[in-house]
Amino acid sequence: MAVIQQFQALHQANELLFLGNAWDVPSARALEKGGFRAIGTTSWGIAHSLGYCVGEISILTCI
Repeated sequence: MAVIQQFQALHQANELLFLGNAWDVPSARALEKGGFRAIGTTSWGIAHSLGYCVGEISILTCI
């Protein structure tokens, strides 16, 4: 099963889907270790962790 199909299945399951909200790699790893089955991100969280305001950072900076 492809990753997108796995993600869709999480949304269609009978149990609640809790999305942890990561802003950098350490927070994503902590959420994964904590048992989150899916992890989201925020534009503010990523920008702020890199020292920018929202709208001041390009996708290329994040990569």
